[in-house]
Amino acid sequence: MYLNLFLIYLLQKTSISNLNNVFSFLGYRFFIKNNKTIMIIRKESLNNINHKVKRNNYLYKNDRISFEKFFSSSINYLYTYKCSKVKLRRIINTSLNNVESY
Repeated sequence: MYLNLFLIYLLQKTSISNLNNVFSFLGYRFFIKNNKTIMIIRKESLNNINHKVKRNNYLYKNDRISFEKFFSSSINYLYTYKCSKVKLRRIINTSLNNVESY
């Protein structure tokens, strides 16, 4: 019974499509342009990063986490995601500047 339900769910979720279409996987959007695979971070992923950095900022200001944990978790986002670093730097620098004023 459970195996049948799992297979039905799996079949609904999986599809075979043309590679000219855009698809999302692991927080990135992939598409092909001029025979090259282009990988762009999704807007939802940037929003999640922004939310987590702000949450860590709040926790640090209220002495719930140490500065080392705050700093390492914030900087980790910069080197974890493979994308244009401009947006991530803006998010992280804004958060770090807010901490300095604290």
